[in-house]
Amino acid sequence: MAINKSDALSIAARLDSALKVHIVRVRAAKLMDFKLFPKGVLVTYGDLCGLAGNPVIPRGAGKYLTQSAHEANKQRRPPLDCLVVNKKTKLPGGSYAQNERFDKESWISAVTKALRTNMN
Repeated sequence: MAINKSDALSIAARLDSALKVHIVRVRAAKLMDFKLFPKGVLVTYGDLCGLAGNPVIPRGAGKYLTQSAHEANKQRRPPLDCLVVNKKTKLPGGSYAQNERFDKESWISAVTKALRTNMN
């Protein structure tokens, strides 16, 4: 089933909002001081989709997270897609990992920026 642009933007926005909720939870749990990521900082695709009200299956979330990251860049705020990982590998999924900004150091930096971003 094809999804029109308006629906795609809506799904991307819901996932982005869910990531903002996740960041609030991470901050409340005081997990922001880290060398590598303690449990609870990153969120799996499945958990994110559940937090967003399941607008899309976890395997299909990547393209919407990429769209959300493009919107974040337009608004000059850090993209939040770096916080979403594969349940088994604990690494970003294909659409993020294939992106030119993926290497371990830049990923760690992106997570740090995302967690410290102003959510307004």
